[in-house]
Amino acid sequence: QIKEKPNANQMMQYAVINMIILNNYELGHEYAKNAIKREPDNVDLKIKYATALVDIKTDEKNEKFKNLLKDIERLMEHNDYFLKSLKFEKLGRIYERIGKKEKAIEAYENVLRRAKIEVKENPEYKIIFDREYFGYLHGRIKKLKRMESSR
Repeated sequence: QIKEKPNANQMMQYAVINMIILNNYELGHEYAKNAIKREPDNVDLKIKYATALVDIKTDEKNEKFKNLLKDIERLMEHNDYFLKSLKFEKLGRIYERIGKKEKAIEAYENVLRRAKIEVKENPEYKIIFDREYFGYLHGRIKKLKRMESSR
C-alpha cells in the first residue's frame, strides 16, 4: 500500500493541530517549516502559521515571528492573489491581536480599497463584499482609531 506524502497545505494543518490542540510546539513548528519550504511563496500558508503563532501567544518581538510578518507583507505587496483583500483582512486580524493597531488599520483600509476593485472586476464578488462586510470593516477601523487616540 503506497502512502502519499502530505502536500504543503496538509503539513500546515498538521502544524496548526500540533501547536494549538496537542501543545506539541516543536513538532508543529517543524511541520510549518517544511510546508513553507515546499511552497515559499504561498501566502496562505504563512498567514495560517502566523495566526497559529498568535494563538499560542508567541511574543511579537520574536525575531522569526517578525520576519514571518514582514515576508507576508512582501508577498502581499508584490503578488496578485485571488481575493487578495481577504488575505489583507486576515493580516489585519493578526496585527490587531498582537496590539499593532496602526498596522491593523492599514491592512483593513487595504481590504476596503482592494475589495472595491475586485467587485468592479468581478461583480459576482458582491456576495462576499456586501454592505454588512464593509460596515464591519469600517467599524473595526473606527474602534482601532478610537483606541489609538485614547492612548
